[in-house]
Amino acid sequence: MNAQERFAADAAHELRTPLAVIQTQIEVLLRGQETLSTKTQHTLASVLDETKSLTTITEDLLVLAREDAGVKSLTMDAVLISDVIAEATRDVQPIAQNKDIALKFEHASSIKVRGNRNGLKRIFMNLLDNALKYTNPGGHVKIFVEKTSSNLIAVSISDDGVGVSKTDLSHIFDRFYKADNARQSSGSGLGLSIVKQLVESYGGSVALESELHRGTTVTLRFILSSS
Repeated sequence: MNAQERFAADAAHELRTPLAVIQTQIEVLLRGQETLSTKTQHTLASVLDETKSLTTITEDLLVLAREDAGVKSLTMDAVLISDVIAEATRDVQPIAQNKDIALKFEHASSIKVRGNRNGLKRIFMNLLDNALKYTNPGGHVKIFVEKTSSNLIAVSISDDGVGVSKTDLSHIFDRFYKADNARQSSGSGLGLSIVKQLVESYGGSVALESELHRGTTVTLRFILSSS
Protein backbone atom coordinates (compact mmCIF):
# COMPACT_ATOMS: atom_id res chain seq x y z
CA MET A 1 0.00 0.00 0.00
CA ASN A 2 1.54 3.35 -1.04
CA ALA A 3 1.38 6.57 1.01
CA GLN A 4 -1.75 7.86 -0.75
CA GLU A 5 -3.62 4.60 -0.30
CA ARG A 6 -2.53 4.39 3.35
CA PHE A 7 -3.76 7.93 3.96
CA ALA A 8 -7.17 7.16 2.42
CA ALA A 9 -7.51 3.98 4.46
CA ASP A 10 -6.40 5.61 7.72
CA ALA A 11 -8.58 8.68 7.21
CA ALA A 12 -11.65 6.57 6.43
CA HIS A 13 -11.00 4.35 9.43
CA GLU A 14 -10.59 7.32 11.79
CA LEU A 15 -13.77 8.99 10.53
CA ARG A 16 -16.00 5.98 11.19
CA THR A 17 -16.24 6.31 14.96
CA PRO A 18 -16.96 10.07 15.25
CA LEU A 19 -19.55 9.82 12.49
CA ALA A 20 -21.23 6.92 14.28
CA VAL A 21 -21.30 8.97 17.49
CA ILE A 22 -22.79 12.00 15.74
CA GLN A 23 -25.47 9.87 14.07
CA THR A 24 -26.40 8.19 17.35
CA GLN A 25 -26.64 11.50 19.23
CA ILE A 26 -28.88 13.03 16.56
CA GLU A 27 -31.13 9.97 16.58
CA VAL A 28 -31.41 10.23 20.38
CA LEU A 29 -32.41 13.88 20.10
CA LEU A 30 -35.01 13.11 17.43
CA ARG A 31 -36.57 10.41 19.61
CA GLY A 32 -37.52 13.20 22.00
CA GLN A 33 -38.78 15.43 19.23
CA GLU A 34 -42.01 16.34 21.04
CA THR A 35 -39.88 18.76 23.09
CA LEU A 36 -38.28 20.28 19.99
CA SER A 37 -39.54 23.03 17.76
CA THR A 38 -40.51 22.15 14.19
CA LYS A 39 -37.52 24.10 12.86
CA THR A 40 -35.14 22.22 15.14
CA GLN A 41 -36.63 18.87 14.09
CA HIS A 42 -36.16 19.69 10.41
CA THR A 43 -32.60 20.89 11.01
CA LEU A 44 -31.66 17.75 12.94
CA ALA A 45 -33.26 15.52 10.29
CA SER A 46 -31.23 17.29 7.59
CA VAL A 47 -28.01 16.92 9.60
CA LEU A 48 -28.80 13.23 10.11
CA ASP A 49 -29.22 12.71 6.36
CA GLU A 50 -25.89 14.41 5.65
CA THR A 51 -24.19 12.37 8.38
CA LYS A 52 -25.48 9.15 6.82
CA SER A 53 -24.15 10.32 3.43
CA LEU A 54 -20.72 10.99 4.96
CA THR A 55 -20.77 7.55 6.57
CA THR A 56 -21.48 5.93 3.19
CA ILE A 57 -18.64 7.88 1.55
CA THR A 58 -16.29 6.87 4.36
CA GLU A 59 -17.18 3.20 3.99
CA ASP A 60 -16.75 3.45 0.21
CA LEU A 61 -13.28 4.96 0.60
CA LEU A 62 -12.31 2.22 3.01
CA VAL A 63 -13.48 -0.51 0.60
CA LEU A 64 -11.54 1.07 -2.28
CA ALA A 65 -8.38 1.49 -0.18
CA ARG A 66 -8.51 -2.15 0.89
CA GLU A 67 -9.07 -3.36 -2.65
CA ASP A 68 -6.22 -1.19 -3.95
CA ALA A 69 -3.93 -2.70 -1.35
CA GLY A 70 -5.04 -6.21 -2.21
CA VAL A 71 -6.46 -6.72 1.26
CA LYS A 72 -9.14 -9.39 0.95
CA SER A 73 -10.81 -9.00 4.33
CA LEU A 74 -14.09 -10.48 3.15
CA THR A 75 -14.53 -14.23 3.04
CA MET A 76 -15.62 -15.80 -0.23
CA ASP A 77 -18.59 -18.13 -0.05
CA ALA A 78 -21.26 -19.76 -2.16
CA VAL A 79 -24.06 -17.18 -1.99
CA LEU A 80 -27.66 -17.63 -3.12
CA ILE A 81 -27.87 -14.59 -5.37
CA SER A 82 -31.67 -14.33 -5.41
CA ASP A 83 -31.76 -13.98 -1.62
CA VAL A 84 -29.29 -11.08 -1.66
CA ILE A 85 -31.12 -9.24 -4.45
CA ALA A 86 -34.50 -9.82 -2.78
CA GLU A 87 -33.14 -8.35 0.46
CA ALA A 88 -31.72 -5.29 -1.31
CA THR A 89 -34.99 -4.86 -3.21
CA ARG A 90 -36.99 -4.91 0.04
CA ASP A 91 -34.67 -2.32 1.55
CA VAL A 92 -35.17 0.16 -1.31
CA GLN A 93 -38.89 -0.53 -1.78
CA PRO A 94 -39.95 2.50 0.33
CA ILE A 95 -37.95 4.76 -2.01
CA ALA A 96 -39.65 3.19 -5.03
CA GLN A 97 -43.08 3.61 -3.46
CA ASN A 98 -42.42 7.26 -2.57
CA LYS A 99 -41.59 7.97 -6.23
CA ASP A 100 -44.34 5.71 -7.60
CA ILE A 101 -41.71 3.61 -9.40
CA ALA A 102 -42.56 0.01 -10.29
CA LEU A 103 -39.72 -2.16 -8.95
CA LYS A 104 -39.77 -5.70 -10.34
CA PHE A 105 -37.45 -8.63 -9.64
CA GLU A 106 -37.45 -11.71 -11.88
CA HIS A 107 -35.08 -14.56 -11.12
CA ALA A 108 -34.27 -18.22 -11.40
CA SER A 109 -34.15 -19.92 -8.04
CA SER A 110 -31.25 -21.78 -6.38
CA ILE A 111 -28.45 -20.04 -8.27
CA LYS A 112 -25.33 -19.66 -6.16
CA VAL A 113 -22.38 -17.45 -7.05
CA ARG A 114 -18.86 -17.08 -5.72
CA GLY A 115 -18.65 -13.96 -3.57
CA ASN A 116 -19.28 -12.35 -0.20
CA ARG A 117 -22.84 -11.76 0.94
CA ASN A 118 -22.21 -8.32 2.45
CA GLY A 119 -20.21 -7.21 -0.58
CA LEU A 120 -22.87 -8.49 -2.96
CA LYS A 121 -25.59 -6.65 -1.09
CA ARG A 122 -23.52 -3.46 -1.25
CA ILE A 123 -23.27 -3.91 -5.03
CA PHE A 124 -27.03 -4.24 -5.50
CA MET A 125 -27.90 -1.49 -3.03
CA ASN A 126 -25.62 0.90 -4.93
CA LEU A 127 -27.10 -0.02 -8.30
CA LEU A 128 -30.73 0.06 -7.15
CA ASP A 129 -30.17 3.38 -5.38
CA ASN A 130 -28.78 4.83 -8.62
CA ALA A 131 -31.61 3.41 -10.73
CA LEU A 132 -34.28 4.82 -8.43
CA LYS A 133 -32.52 8.16 -8.02
CA TYR A 134 -32.36 8.80 -11.76
CA THR A 135 -35.76 7.37 -12.73
CA ASN A 136 -38.64 9.82 -12.84
CA PRO A 137 -41.85 9.27 -10.83
CA GLY A 138 -44.06 6.70 -12.54
CA GLY A 139 -41.08 4.94 -14.11
CA HIS A 140 -39.87 1.35 -13.97
CA VAL A 141 -36.84 -0.50 -12.58
CA LYS A 142 -36.38 -4.19 -13.35
CA ILE A 143 -33.88 -6.78 -12.07
CA PHE A 144 -33.45 -9.94 -14.09
CA VAL A 145 -31.24 -12.96 -13.33
CA GLU A 146 -30.40 -15.66 -15.86
CA LYS A 147 -27.83 -18.37 -16.37
CA THR A 148 -25.83 -17.55 -19.50
CA SER A 149 -23.36 -20.44 -19.65
CA SER A 150 -22.21 -23.47 -17.71
CA ASN A 151 -20.25 -21.33 -15.27
CA LEU A 152 -21.68 -17.80 -15.51
CA ILE A 153 -24.86 -15.93 -14.62
CA ALA A 154 -25.91 -12.45 -15.66
CA VAL A 155 -27.79 -9.98 -13.46
CA SER A 156 -29.31 -7.02 -15.30
CA ILE A 157 -30.71 -3.91 -13.61
CA SER A 158 -32.64 -1.78 -16.10
CA ASP A 159 -34.48 1.50 -15.74
CA ASP A 160 -36.29 3.92 -18.03
CA GLY A 161 -34.77 6.95 -16.34
CA VAL A 162 -32.78 9.95 -17.49
CA GLY A 163 -29.93 7.92 -18.99
CA VAL A 164 -26.27 8.80 -19.51
CA SER A 165 -24.74 10.69 -22.43
CA LYS A 166 -22.11 9.11 -24.70
CA THR A 167 -19.56 11.57 -23.35
CA ASP A 168 -20.15 10.46 -19.77
CA LEU A 169 -20.25 6.73 -20.55
CA SER A 170 -16.49 6.42 -21.02
CA HIS A 171 -15.89 7.81 -17.51
CA ILE A 172 -18.85 6.32 -15.67
CA PHE A 173 -16.76 3.91 -13.56
CA ASP A 174 -14.07 6.49 -12.72
CA ARG A 175 -13.77 7.42 -9.06
CA PHE A 176 -15.54 10.64 -8.04
CA TYR A 177 -16.87 11.11 -11.58
CA LYS A 178 -20.44 12.38 -11.79
CA ALA A 179 -22.35 12.55 -15.05
CA ASP A 180 -23.89 15.87 -16.06
CA ASN A 181 -27.37 14.84 -14.97
CA ALA A 182 -26.02 13.77 -11.54
CA ARG A 183 -23.93 16.80 -10.63
CA GLN A 184 -26.64 18.29 -8.45
CA SER A 185 -27.22 15.06 -6.52
CA SER A 186 -25.75 14.27 -3.11
CA GLY A 187 -23.81 11.22 -4.32
CA SER A 188 -20.04 11.01 -4.00
CA GLY A 189 -19.30 9.57 -7.44
CA LEU A 190 -17.87 6.45 -5.81
CA GLY A 191 -20.83 4.07 -6.09
CA LEU A 192 -20.10 2.61 -9.53
CA SER A 193 -16.37 2.41 -8.78
CA ILE A 194 -17.22 0.31 -5.73
CA VAL A 195 -19.49 -1.91 -7.83
CA LYS A 196 -16.83 -2.49 -10.49
CA GLN A 197 -14.05 -3.20 -8.01
CA LEU A 198 -16.10 -5.63 -5.93
CA VAL A 199 -17.53 -7.51 -8.92
CA GLU A 200 -14.08 -7.92 -10.44
CA SER A 201 -12.65 -9.07 -7.10
CA TYR A 202 -15.16 -11.96 -7.30
CA GLY A 203 -13.89 -12.84 -10.79
CA GLY A 204 -16.86 -11.25 -12.52
CA SER A 205 -17.42 -8.29 -14.85
CA VAL A 206 -19.70 -5.30 -15.18
CA ALA A 207 -20.97 -3.41 -18.25
CA LEU A 208 -23.23 -0.38 -18.58
CA GLU A 209 -25.36 0.61 -21.56
CA SER A 210 -27.38 3.79 -21.61
CA GLU A 211 -29.20 6.24 -23.84
CA LEU A 212 -29.92 9.78 -22.78
CA HIS A 213 -33.57 10.25 -21.78
CA ARG A 214 -34.28 6.57 -22.48
CA GLY A 215 -32.74 4.70 -19.57
CA THR A 216 -29.81 2.59 -18.40
CA THR A 217 -29.01 -1.11 -18.10
CA VAL A 218 -26.18 -2.40 -15.91
CA THR A 219 -25.22 -6.02 -16.52
CA LEU A 220 -23.16 -7.96 -13.98
CA ARG A 221 -21.63 -11.36 -14.67
CA PHE A 222 -20.70 -13.65 -11.79
CA ILE A 223 -19.00 -17.03 -11.60
CA LEU A 224 -21.35 -19.79 -10.56
CA SER A 225 -20.39 -21.58 -7.37
CA SER A 226 -19.79 -25.30 -7.63
CA SER A 227 -20.86 -25.89 -4.01
